[in-house]
Amino acid sequence: MFLDVDDLEEIGNLEKYVAASQCVLIFLSKGYFFSPNCLKEVDAALAGGKPLILVHESDIKKGGVPLDTLRANCASFLRIAVFDTGGEVLPWHRVQDFQLLTMKMIAVRVLHCMPAYAAHQQPPKVHIPGEIALQALEFRQTVRLYVSGFNPGAPALAAEFVGQFNDKNVHIVEQPPPYLQPNHSPRLSRRPSLRLVRNLTRSSSNLSSTERLTHMLLYLNSETFVGEAGQSLSREVKQARASSIKILLVHENDAAHGGCPFDQLFQTTPEELVLEGLYKAVAVACHPGAHRRTSLALVARELGAVPKRSKVVAALNQATPTAPRNSSRKLSSGSSTRSFFCVTYRRSTAV
Repeated sequence: MFLDVDDLEEIGNLEKYVAASQCVLIFLSKGYFFSPNCLKEVDAALAGGKPLILVHESDIKKGGVPLDTLRANCASFLRIAVFDTGGEVLPWHRVQDFQLLTMKMIAVRVLHCMPAYAAHQQPPKVHIPGEIALQALEFRQTVRLYVSGFNPGAPALAAEFVGQFNDKNVHIVEQPPPYLQPNHSPRLSRRPSLRLVRNLTRSSSNLSSTERLTHMLLYLNSETFVGEAGQSLSREVKQARASSIKILLVHENDAAHGGCPFDQLFQTTPEELVLEGLYKAVAVACHPGAHRRTSLALVARELGAVPKRSKVVAALNQATPTAPRNSSRKLSSGSSTRSFFCVTYRRSTAV
């Protein structure tokens, strides 16, 4: 690994270091294509036919700019070579689970450039132990999640969530209980999404009126708290908070689904809710593409999902009696002994 800001001893040798590399990672951020030395690296990489790995800073506060702006900043004679041959641009998000996924995607690209894998048509499989998107999750306690018809996009997200986590302990509730019902019914054009939720989940009519909600989904995008529906949503949120129902904040970052910067939400959210601390809790970020599954897994974790117990361990817990603490059995020799249970398993090859 060669990092120019740390390992470059002489600026005149920049091209030599690039020539000695198997691939070049470009971290796309504000002003990258206006840096003479960065352009030297790009020119040397393209001249040497080096594979490019493009990583895009997504946080504007950390120097990120829209990808379209970066493409426009890149000289026209370089644009196709950089963006169209560098493969998928990998987003860099500043939450650990998303970072791990991006790092894994980088590792796959780097490995595919190494001599052992370069001739392979497909890159090697890479696994990160404990990666949340690959964990089998389950809900051991009942979750009753209210999805408001006044919250544009929320029913569609609920349907997407149920498609990934269809757990018998998760109930999607569409009809607000009396203590949440506004004075008029919603007028939204997103009823197909509500029907999709209805088809995928157990109907809220099956729930007793005495069964209280555990959570309310607040899906945050450019349409949240806007217009007449937004006023009704605001009343529901206030009543839910007053009833000690946990508000699950989910922030959409996909522009195709109305994603917007979080700061924009302070312009549409009623000031009373902001002052009461609605946004003190950290919202779960919903990102598109390969990061979407991770986003939904984080939503599940916020709702109380935990790693699914192994069937072998569960069976042993039921079949093996628990010995009293501090007890010991004596051998004929008088020495104490303990029982050990050994589980052997085949560990899959991982990088």
